[in-house]
Amino acid sequence: MNWTEAFKGIQLCLGFQLLILAIFLISSKQKRNALLGVYTVLISLSSLSSAFYDYLQKEPLFNFLIGAHLVIFHAPLLFLYIKSLEDKSIQMRKHFVFPVIYTSAYLVTKLFYANFFSDYNFGILISHLLLCVIYTTVYFKWGSRYFDLKLNDNLKQKALQKFRLFYVVTNLHAILLYSVMSITYISYLYFYDEFIYFNESIAPNLFSVIVYIHPLTSIIFIIYLLSETHSLQSLILDKRITKSYSSINPKTIIDSVHQIIDEERKFTDPDFNIQKLSIEIGLGSKELAEFFNEELNTSFSDFLHRKRIDEFKRLLQLDLEQSYSLEGIALLAGFKSKATFYRIFKKMEGITPSKFNEKLKSSTELIVEK
Repeated sequence: MNWTEAFKGIQLCLGFQLLILAIFLISSKQKRNALLGVYTVLISLSSLSSAFYDYLQKEPLFNFLIGAHLVIFHAPLLFLYIKSLEDKSIQMRKHFVFPVIYTSAYLVTKLFYANFFSDYNFGILISHLLLCVIYTTVYFKWGSRYFDLKLNDNLKQKALQKFRLFYVVTNLHAILLYSVMSITYISYLYFYDEFIYFNESIAPNLFSVIVYIHPLTSIIFIIYLLSETHSLQSLILDKRITKSYSSINPKTIIDSVHQIIDEERKFTDPDFNIQKLSIEIGLGSKELAEFFNEELNTSFSDFLHRKRIDEFKRLLQLDLEQSYSLEGIALLAGFKSKATFYRIFKKMEGITPSKFNEKLKSSTELIVEK
């Protein structure tokens, strides 16, 4: 049996599976799934390029387009994916400024300075790998800190463990992979005589481990993606099987929610929760939570918090601050405590209530002056 060809076949199958999952993720309406989908595309290209390595060597254009430079996008994509679990208004553009500039410089060098690139090919590759180690480590540190501080409040413990395991394993695998490759290249090219045993006996085995561990990590990645690809489930399974609330017309549920929360203004009740809403609608709280996530692309708590923040802003514009403090207006809007109000407002609006109030007063004064 030709193990080299068998390995290429495995990489090919895994690459196409990842590409199919990426399409479902990108087509999702959720920003976090789209981010994960783009990351999956890059991982699938890596698997496919390994499978078609011999062919790509003969086709410079394909090798040029899906080369090693794309790895620089991995770290920010993973970071933004984890951050988007909590922060729905993330600023993505600034995280891609450096990868775009770096990739452009890489491609220009490869395209217009071919002789320079070929003469210093291994030097450029080593520099690229070391940069990836530093870049991935920095983003991994940022993401881990954000993970610990921001995500514990709203994610269930089981889901939290799944996301943390995926994030940590994926980043550590990348950091270890780039580190081992760069160290091995440096040792082989610049310190061959000093480390003959390492270069002749250990380095080849390290490269074998690196090459053959890829299918295993791809399989683990596919398992994780399947747990996140809700659109794939709805395509394969009938909605009545995947959605427990499907016996009721979604429009009926939406109308009931609008009647109870908006028209009856139940959101101003600090003790109002999904259990009380489920009793009034006549639907189980788990089914109702699923409805909010699947049909409205939000959690019930975020939906309720948005209503309360909008009410707070409306009351503030009525100049109630002459009689009430910011905290007093927040209580009128339905918030139960000052701490919760400040935390939720900063999370959803990006600024503190005090700053928002200052901006509102400034804009009002300008209008009056005019």
